[in-house]
Amino acid sequence: MKQGRAVSDAALENRTEAEKDRIRAMLLDSIAGEFVQPLNLIGMERDYLQVYLARRGDAPDEKIAAALNGIGSAAVQLNRLLSNCVELLNCLQGSTAPVIVPMDMGAVLEDICADGAKMAELLDIALTVKTPEEPCCVCADQTMVQRILLNLLSNALRACAPGGHVSMTLCRGTKDVSLSVEDDGCGVPAAFCAHAFDPAFEQEKPNRERYLGGAGVGLYLTGEYCRLLGWKPEMRQTKHGTRVVLQIPREQLVSGEKVVFHAGSGARQLRSEALRAAVRQELCTVPGLENA
Repeated sequence: MKQGRAVSDAALENRTEAEKDRIRAMLLDSIAGEFVQPLNLIGMERDYLQVYLARRGDAPDEKIAAALNGIGSAAVQLNRLLSNCVELLNCLQGSTAPVIVPMDMGAVLEDICADGAKMAELLDIALTVKTPEEPCCVCADQTMVQRILLNLLSNALRACAPGGHVSMTLCRGTKDVSLSVEDDGCGVPAAFCAHAFDPAFEQEKPNRERYLGGAGVGLYLTGEYCRLLGWKPEMRQTKHGTRVVLQIPREQLVSGEKVVFHAGSGARQLRSEALRAAVRQELCTVPGLENA
Protein backbone atom coordinates (compact mmCIF):
# COMPACT_ATOMS: atom_id res chain seq x y z
CA MET A 1 0.00 0.00 0.00
CA LYS A 2 2.82 2.39 0.97
CA GLN A 3 4.70 1.50 -2.20
CA GLY A 4 1.65 2.26 -4.34
CA ARG A 5 1.22 5.64 -2.65
CA ALA A 6 4.91 6.46 -3.20
CA VAL A 7 4.60 5.65 -6.91
CA SER A 8 1.46 7.81 -7.13
CA ASP A 9 3.16 10.75 -5.39
CA ALA A 10 6.19 10.45 -7.64
CA ALA A 11 3.97 10.41 -10.73
CA LEU A 12 2.21 13.56 -9.55
CA GLU A 13 5.50 15.32 -8.88
CA ASN A 14 6.69 14.51 -12.40
CA ARG A 15 3.72 16.22 -14.01
CA THR A 16 4.21 19.61 -15.61
CA GLU A 17 2.50 22.67 -14.16
CA ALA A 18 0.20 22.76 -17.19
CA GLU A 19 -0.89 19.17 -16.51
CA LYS A 20 -1.47 19.98 -12.84
CA ASP A 21 -3.59 22.97 -13.83
CA ARG A 22 -5.69 20.79 -16.14
CA ILE A 23 -6.22 18.25 -13.33
CA ARG A 24 -7.19 21.00 -10.91
CA ALA A 25 -9.64 22.42 -13.43
CA MET A 26 -11.13 18.95 -14.06
CA LEU A 27 -11.54 18.33 -10.32
CA LEU A 28 -13.09 21.76 -9.88
CA ASP A 29 -15.65 21.17 -12.64
CA SER A 30 -16.40 17.68 -11.30
CA ILE A 31 -16.97 18.86 -7.74
CA ALA A 32 -19.19 21.73 -8.91
CA GLY A 33 -21.22 19.41 -11.13
CA GLU A 34 -21.67 16.80 -8.41
CA PHE A 35 -22.92 19.41 -5.93
CA VAL A 36 -25.49 21.05 -8.19
CA GLN A 37 -27.82 18.08 -8.71
CA PRO A 38 -28.30 17.07 -5.04
CA LEU A 39 -28.67 20.70 -3.99
CA ASN A 40 -31.37 21.25 -6.59
CA LEU A 41 -33.06 18.02 -5.46
CA ILE A 42 -33.04 19.18 -1.83
CA GLY A 43 -34.69 22.44 -2.85
CA MET A 44 -37.37 20.74 -4.95
CA GLU A 45 -38.18 18.13 -2.30
CA ARG A 46 -38.44 20.85 0.37
CA ASP A 47 -40.86 22.83 -1.83
CA TYR A 48 -42.91 19.68 -2.43
CA LEU A 49 -43.20 18.98 1.30
CA GLN A 50 -44.29 22.54 1.96
CA VAL A 51 -47.00 22.33 -0.72
CA TYR A 52 -48.11 18.90 0.53
CA LEU A 53 -48.47 20.08 4.12
CA ALA A 54 -50.33 23.20 3.02
CA ARG A 55 -52.83 21.13 1.01
CA ARG A 56 -53.54 18.87 3.98
CA GLY A 57 -55.01 21.85 5.74
CA ASP A 58 -53.74 20.78 9.14
CA ALA A 59 -52.55 23.30 11.68
CA PRO A 60 -48.86 23.98 11.00
CA ASP A 61 -46.49 22.03 13.21
CA GLU A 62 -43.71 24.29 14.52
CA LYS A 63 -41.13 21.50 14.53
CA ILE A 64 -41.91 20.51 10.94
CA ALA A 65 -41.79 24.16 9.84
CA ALA A 66 -38.46 24.63 11.62
CA ALA A 67 -37.08 21.47 9.99
CA LEU A 68 -38.09 22.64 6.51
CA ASN A 69 -36.58 26.06 7.15
CA GLY A 70 -33.40 24.39 8.35
CA ILE A 71 -33.18 22.29 5.19
CA GLY A 72 -33.67 25.38 3.05
CA SER A 73 -31.10 27.36 4.99
CA ALA A 74 -28.51 24.58 4.71
CA ALA A 75 -29.06 24.30 0.95
CA VAL A 76 -28.66 28.06 0.47
CA GLN A 77 -25.47 28.09 2.55
CA LEU A 78 -23.99 25.20 0.56
CA ASN A 79 -24.89 26.87 -2.73
CA ARG A 80 -23.14 30.05 -1.62
CA LEU A 81 -20.07 28.16 -0.44
CA LEU A 82 -19.88 26.19 -3.68
CA SER A 83 -20.22 29.32 -5.82
CA ASN A 84 -17.60 31.24 -3.83
CA CYS A 85 -15.17 28.29 -3.84
CA VAL A 86 -15.46 27.79 -7.60
CA GLU A 87 -14.97 31.48 -8.31
CA LEU A 88 -12.07 31.79 -5.85
CA LEU A 89 -10.26 28.77 -7.30
CA ASN A 90 -10.75 30.15 -10.81
CA CYS A 91 -9.18 33.42 -9.65
CA LEU A 92 -6.24 31.64 -8.02
CA GLN A 93 -5.67 29.55 -11.16
CA GLY A 94 -5.56 32.70 -13.26
CA SER A 95 -8.55 31.70 -15.40
CA THR A 96 -10.68 34.71 -14.41
CA ALA A 97 -10.20 38.04 -16.16
CA PRO A 98 -12.26 41.17 -15.46
CA VAL A 99 -14.39 42.67 -18.22
CA ILE A 100 -13.69 46.37 -17.76
CA VAL A 101 -16.49 48.78 -18.67
CA PRO A 102 -17.47 52.27 -17.45
CA MET A 103 -20.05 52.06 -14.67
CA ASP A 104 -21.73 54.40 -12.22
CA MET A 105 -20.59 53.14 -8.81
CA GLY A 106 -23.10 55.29 -6.96
CA ALA A 107 -26.01 53.89 -8.95
CA VAL A 108 -24.88 50.27 -8.40
CA LEU A 109 -24.48 50.89 -4.67
CA GLU A 110 -27.90 52.53 -4.36
CA ASP A 111 -29.59 49.72 -6.31
CA ILE A 112 -28.06 47.07 -4.04
CA CYS A 113 -29.02 48.95 -0.89
CA ALA A 114 -32.57 49.61 -2.10
CA ASP A 115 -33.30 45.88 -2.11
CA GLY A 116 -30.93 45.07 0.74
CA ALA A 117 -32.60 47.54 3.09
CA LYS A 118 -35.95 45.77 2.73
CA MET A 119 -34.39 42.47 3.77
CA ALA A 120 -32.36 44.07 6.57
CA GLU A 121 -35.61 45.43 8.06
CA LEU A 122 -36.71 41.85 8.69
CA LEU A 123 -33.73 41.53 11.05
CA ASP A 124 -34.47 44.93 12.63
CA ILE A 125 -31.19 46.22 11.19
CA ALA A 126 -31.00 49.65 9.54
CA LEU A 127 -29.12 49.87 6.24
CA THR A 128 -28.14 53.30 4.93
CA VAL A 129 -26.22 54.40 1.85
CA LYS A 130 -24.34 57.63 1.11
CA THR A 131 -23.13 58.55 -2.37
CA PRO A 132 -21.70 61.76 -3.90
CA GLU A 133 -24.14 64.22 -5.42
CA GLU A 134 -22.23 64.04 -8.72
CA PRO A 135 -22.03 60.71 -10.59
CA CYS A 136 -19.00 58.65 -9.57
CA CYS A 137 -18.16 56.61 -12.66
CA VAL A 138 -15.25 54.16 -12.73
CA CYS A 139 -13.92 51.53 -15.12
CA ALA A 140 -14.44 48.12 -13.55
CA ASP A 141 -16.06 44.72 -13.98
CA GLN A 142 -19.71 45.15 -13.01
CA THR A 143 -20.27 41.53 -11.97
CA MET A 144 -17.18 41.54 -9.75
CA VAL A 145 -18.19 44.85 -8.18
CA GLN A 146 -21.65 43.50 -7.37
CA ARG A 147 -20.19 40.35 -5.81
CA ILE A 148 -17.74 42.40 -3.72
CA LEU A 149 -20.48 44.66 -2.38
CA LEU A 150 -22.89 41.79 -1.68
CA ASN A 151 -20.26 39.75 0.17
CA LEU A 152 -19.37 42.73 2.35
CA LEU A 153 -23.02 43.57 2.97
CA SER A 154 -23.98 40.03 3.99
CA ASN A 155 -20.97 39.83 6.34
CA ALA A 156 -21.95 43.13 7.97
CA LEU A 157 -25.54 41.98 8.49
CA ARG A 158 -24.30 38.72 10.05
CA ALA A 159 -22.24 40.68 12.56
CA CYS A 160 -25.15 42.83 13.74
CA ALA A 161 -27.72 42.12 16.42
CA PRO A 162 -31.33 43.34 16.13
CA GLY A 163 -31.37 47.12 16.41
CA GLY A 164 -27.98 47.35 14.68
CA HIS A 165 -26.89 49.55 11.81
CA VAL A 166 -24.94 48.99 8.58
CA SER A 167 -23.79 51.88 6.39
CA MET A 168 -22.31 51.82 2.88
CA THR A 169 -20.53 55.01 1.79
CA LEU A 170 -18.94 56.07 -1.48
CA CYS A 171 -16.57 59.08 -1.36
CA ARG A 172 -14.46 60.91 -3.94
CA GLY A 173 -11.12 62.08 -2.55
CA THR A 174 -8.27 64.05 -4.09
CA LYS A 175 -6.19 60.93 -4.81
CA ASP A 176 -8.70 58.11 -5.04
CA VAL A 177 -12.25 56.92 -4.52
CA SER A 178 -13.13 55.08 -1.33
CA LEU A 179 -16.03 52.76 -0.67
CA SER A 180 -16.66 51.71 2.92
CA VAL A 181 -18.97 49.20 4.57
CA GLU A 182 -19.34 49.70 8.33
CA ASP A 183 -21.37 47.88 10.97
CA ASP A 184 -21.86 48.29 14.72
CA GLY A 185 -21.89 44.55 15.30
CA CYS A 186 -19.78 42.15 17.34
CA GLY A 187 -16.47 43.10 15.75
CA VAL A 188 -13.49 40.90 14.88
CA PRO A 189 -9.96 40.57 16.32
CA ALA A 190 -7.20 42.83 14.97
CA ALA A 191 -5.23 39.76 13.85
CA PHE A 192 -8.17 38.69 11.68
CA CYS A 193 -8.53 42.19 10.17
CA ALA A 194 -4.88 42.21 9.09
CA HIS A 195 -5.29 39.14 6.85
CA ALA A 196 -9.04 39.00 6.20
CA PHE A 197 -8.62 39.02 2.40
CA ASP A 198 -5.62 36.69 2.15
CA PRO A 199 -6.52 33.03 1.37
CA ALA A 200 -2.90 31.94 1.89
CA PHE A 201 -2.82 33.08 5.51
CA GLU A 202 -3.97 30.58 8.16
CA GLN A 203 -5.87 32.27 10.93
CA GLU A 204 -8.55 31.62 13.47
CA LYS A 205 -12.02 32.66 12.39
CA PRO A 206 -14.12 35.04 14.53
CA ASN A 207 -15.98 33.55 17.49
CA ARG A 208 -18.84 31.49 16.06
CA GLU A 209 -21.06 32.21 19.05
CA ARG A 210 -20.95 35.92 18.30
CA TYR A 211 -20.45 35.92 14.55
CA LEU A 212 -22.70 33.67 12.46
CA GLY A 213 -20.48 33.87 9.40
CA GLY A 214 -19.27 31.35 6.87
CA ALA A 215 -15.88 29.87 6.15
CA GLY A 216 -14.31 33.18 5.10
CA VAL A 217 -14.29 32.21 1.40
CA GLY A 218 -16.45 35.23 0.53
CA LEU A 219 -13.86 37.60 2.00
CA TYR A 220 -11.04 35.80 0.20
CA LEU A 221 -12.99 36.04 -3.07
CA THR A 222 -13.55 39.75 -2.40
CA GLY A 223 -9.79 40.16 -1.96
CA GLU A 224 -9.04 38.37 -5.23
CA TYR A 225 -11.61 40.43 -7.15
CA CYS A 226 -10.11 43.61 -5.69
CA ARG A 227 -6.64 42.46 -6.77
CA LEU A 228 -7.88 41.85 -10.33
CA LEU A 229 -9.54 45.27 -10.39
CA GLY A 230 -6.54 47.06 -8.89
CA TRP A 231 -8.45 48.00 -5.71
CA LYS A 232 -7.00 47.91 -2.20
CA PRO A 233 -9.24 46.35 0.49
CA GLU A 234 -8.65 46.94 4.18
CA MET A 235 -10.57 45.77 7.24
CA ARG A 236 -10.40 47.89 10.40
CA GLN A 237 -11.70 47.62 13.93
CA THR A 238 -13.95 50.43 15.12
CA LYS A 239 -15.12 51.35 18.60
CA HIS A 240 -18.45 49.61 18.05
CA GLY A 241 -17.84 47.16 15.21
CA THR A 242 -15.97 46.75 11.93
CA ARG A 243 -15.27 48.85 8.85
CA VAL A 244 -14.09 47.61 5.46
CA VAL A 245 -12.61 50.24 3.15
CA LEU A 246 -11.97 49.73 -0.55
CA GLN A 247 -9.55 52.17 -2.17
CA ILE A 248 -10.26 52.63 -5.89
CA PRO A 249 -7.45 54.34 -7.91
CA ARG A 250 -8.44 57.74 -9.20
CA GLU A 251 -7.12 56.87 -12.67
CA GLN A 252 -10.07 54.49 -12.97
CA LEU A 253 -12.47 57.44 -12.75
CA VAL A 254 -14.18 58.44 -15.99
CA SER A 255 -16.62 61.19 -16.87
CA GLY A 256 -20.31 60.42 -16.63
CA GLU A 257 -20.67 61.07 -20.34
CA LYS A 258 -18.63 57.94 -21.08
CA VAL A 259 -21.13 55.68 -19.31
CA VAL A 260 -23.34 54.86 -22.26
CA PHE A 261 -25.97 52.14 -22.25
CA HIS A 262 -26.64 50.96 -25.78
CA ALA A 263 -29.41 48.56 -24.78
CA GLY A 264 -33.07 49.50 -24.61
CA SER A 265 -35.39 49.64 -21.62
CA GLY A 266 -36.05 45.92 -21.82
CA ALA A 267 -32.38 45.07 -21.33
CA ARG A 268 -32.12 47.57 -18.47
CA GLN A 269 -35.10 45.89 -16.83
CA LEU A 270 -33.40 42.50 -17.16
CA ARG A 271 -30.23 43.90 -15.55
CA SER A 272 -32.31 45.28 -12.69
CA GLU A 273 -34.07 41.95 -12.16
CA ALA A 274 -30.74 40.09 -12.30
CA LEU A 275 -29.28 42.38 -9.64
CA ARG A 276 -32.36 41.97 -7.45
CA ALA A 277 -32.03 38.19 -7.74
CA ALA A 278 -28.33 38.40 -6.84
CA VAL A 279 -29.12 40.49 -3.75
CA ARG A 280 -31.74 38.02 -2.60
CA GLN A 281 -29.51 34.99 -3.28
CA GLU A 282 -26.65 36.42 -1.22
CA LEU A 283 -28.64 37.89 1.66
CA CYS A 284 -30.78 34.76 2.07
CA THR A 285 -27.63 33.13 3.47
CA VAL A 286 -27.79 35.50 6.47
CA PRO A 287 -29.39 33.77 9.47
CA GLY A 288 -32.96 34.99 9.80
CA LEU A 289 -33.39 35.81 6.08
CA GLU A 290 -33.67 32.26 4.77
CA ASN A 291 -37.26 32.75 3.63
CA ALA A 292 -37.14 36.46 2.82
